[in-house]
Amino acid sequence: MHSVSERPGRVCLRAQLRQVIVVLGVLGSPGVSPVWARDGVGPAPTRVFAPSSRLVFITSDRYSGDLGGMAGADELCQAHADKAGLPGTYKAWLSDSQGDSPATRFTTSPGPYRLVDGTLIARSWQDLTDGFIEAQIGLDENGKPAPRAFNGLDAWFVWTGTRVDGTPDITMSDFGGFCSEPGKGDWENDLVRDFKIQCGYNGVGAVRGAYLDSVWTENGFQPCDFKAHLYCFQQ
Repeated sequence: MHSVSERPGRVCLRAQLRQVIVVLGVLGSPGVSPVWARDGVGPAPTRVFAPSSRLVFITSDRYSGDLGGMAGADELCQAHADKAGLPGTYKAWLSDSQGDSPATRFTTSPGPYRLVDGTLIARSWQDLTDGFIEAQIGLDENGKPAPRAFNGLDAWFVWTGTRVDGTPDITMSDFGGFCSEPGKGDWENDLVRDFKIQCGYNGVGAVRGAYLDSVWTENGFQPCDFKAHLYCFQQ
């Protein structure tokens, strides 16, 4: 009888196959709960996303109110996600005067929403839109804290035009409305004259760290020529 043993080359091949299987299992999955794990081959960790959750992030860049419309905002979110190597399709948490909103255009999830580091934001779409979230949406697509960007205030500002239940904030029509450009559409104007527009508000640190209620999306207004982040949700 010959003794059974595996040659080093075969062991290496199996390890590589396991790595390929992990990658294939991640790509295309609407997943979250990233786990940084080593597969035993090479020094670099592999980021694995569980398929039961949806990813949420705040963009690392800021933009004026001229987002190229709702479609342009979605494209920005997707570009951020693709560059960071995140799986799936992404849309901006944004509404307009025509009634389009996260409540009508998102593929809502019965499962949890999480940041890219696995932090729980909400246990489901219903939980996300009930008026409170579990944690601030303060990490960008790379898992890094978004930079503070408003006159030194310890906070982030985010274009939303959206109420906490995911529907359009119709009061925007009283204030110039959704950064609209005459002859164009909503979110296509960065002119100073449209002074007031709904923007989400996201606190950081001890000063604003306790704000987990509706202010994340219904905080206040800012001019359309100011810059703000976008919230991006995996579909």
